[in-house]
Amino acid sequence: KEEYRGEVCYIDKAAGHVFLKECVTSTDVTNLSIVGRKKNKPGNIINDGEDVYIERDDGTIDLLMPYELKKARQDPEWISVLIKQNRPYKLPIFINTYVFEAIVADLIEKEWAEPTIKLLVYTSELMESAAEEFIKETKQIAPFPL
Repeated sequence: KEEYRGEVCYIDKAAGHVFLKECVTSTDVTNLSIVGRKKNKPGNIINDGEDVYIERDDGTIDLLMPYELKKARQDPEWISVLIKQNRPYKLPIFINTYVFEAIVADLIEKEWAEPTIKLLVYTSELMESAAEEFIKETKQIAPFPL
């Protein structure tokens, strides 16, 4: 898998896309309906409902490449800030254990709760089906003669 890094300049939650400032599909767009919406302001985002464009320093407009929002990761700098704010006295380069546990619990809940519930439901349905089949088969077994 290829990884893309860059500054997020636009998020389209409805379409589930994120756009990075330097990742473009095409440069110097000349479509009049898009060019007519220029504001001569570098970084100006133009969303025409289907595509997202960005106005550059030189006045040109580029078509931005969409990426799936669910695959986007935050800048890991946030954890560095947490470490600085919650340093224990004895080990200043390490994060407080309570804060670490809270971060891990939050990340696990965000990333693993939904797939875990799906797996649990699937497994319980599978076990229920297997138990029903076993019970049906035991009813058909004749007892040993004495």
